[in-house]
Amino acid sequence: MCLFKSLFGKNGSHEIGDQVTANPVIDIPNEEFRETFIDENPPVSNIEVPHENILKLFLDQNFYSKGYNDNYSFHSTQSLENGIATIGSEYRHILEIMIDDKNSEVYELSQAKLQAEGMPGNISEQFDLRINTIKDSISKCREEYALSKDREGNVEYILNEYKKGYLNGQQHYFNEEYFVNSTGLFK
Repeated sequence: MCLFKSLFGKNGSHEIGDQVTANPVIDIPNEEFRETFIDENPPVSNIEVPHENILKLFLDQNFYSKGYNDNYSFHSTQSLENGIATIGSEYRHILEIMIDDKNSEVYELSQAKLQAEGMPGNISEQFDLRINTIKDSISKCREEYALSKDREGNVEYILNEYKKGYLNGQQHYFNEEYFVNSTGLFK
């Protein structure tokens, strides 16, 4: 019984008395430490990553200046053919990525359509319309892909701009070389 009284105090209360003194909480005086380990900013929610059209970004490049710079640095027909092949392969790669993304979207919409089949209304028709629109877009991308292998379609304009820049860069380089050699100042 004495054991219980010493543990729980008198009359069943949980007061221990003056036997144990609690240490006060020490406030950390160093503000640098507090700033390092305490983040008082609330978490950011719904971060939206902008989805940019990679085809548009590719087509918006200045291929004229790219061709100009390439020929000014490397003056051979081999570098022209390499530049054209590189541009064509990049364009086809972007089309492949777009086709894959659209096929994934068709699959996801087909799954959502199956889940929504029992619902009333024209939800199924809306899914069908969206799926057909995406499939049309896929077929256009495939046509463009086939045309780009023969350097036709949308890539034709890009390649012509690259060639114009390449030829102007070549002409500019040879004019500078002629001037340097004809004056004799830089020998």
